[in-house]
Amino acid sequence: MTTTTAATTTASTTTAPTAPTAWQLGPLAPRIRPALLTGAMTVAYYASPDVVRHRTLRGVVKTALVGGITAVSIDDWKRDRAAAAQADGADAAAGAAADDETEADEEQVPTAELLRRLPARKGATLAAVAGGAMAASIVVTVAAERWIHRRGQARAAAGSRLPHTLPALLWGGIAAALTLIPTPEDTERA
Repeated sequence: MTTTTAATTTASTTTAPTAPTAWQLGPLAPRIRPALLTGAMTVAYYASPDVVRHRTLRGVVKTALVGGITAVSIDDWKRDRAAAAQADGADAAAGAAADDETEADEEQVPTAELLRRLPARKGATLAAVAGGAMAASIVVTVAAERWIHRRGQARAAAGSRLPHTLPALLWGGIAAALTLIPTPEDTERA
């Protein structure tokens, strides 16, 4: 006994999924390049003890990497400022008539002028707080860098292969992820 079943097939056009385009990524699109560069240079920075054995040369390499990360950050900051200025220009043109009435009431004062207007005691307090925050940031950063390096050296003494590189991948991933976080201006423009 044979049974036959009629199988019907429907013709459908299926296409392979494509990579999202810049407009589909929204506020993440302009942040991908800086995130990849920052992540890669962070990995190289923290993995350098496994690659560059000479301490002085390693200091030079790390300084160059910090310069590269700073250059990427400045480039990203300039891009953000240019996009914000362009958006402000478009907003200003659209709402010029409404702004004419309220512009006389609102005075835009530059930050430097606001600081000059502060009384001497408040200015000194502000400077002391800013200096203390900067000093605390430096102390915490140096302590963290030393801990990370000591931890890598302990892994090396225990016989671990690439003792600095494996944690460097984690630090690079964290740096890239933090760079991908869109700013409030990015989400407003998207």
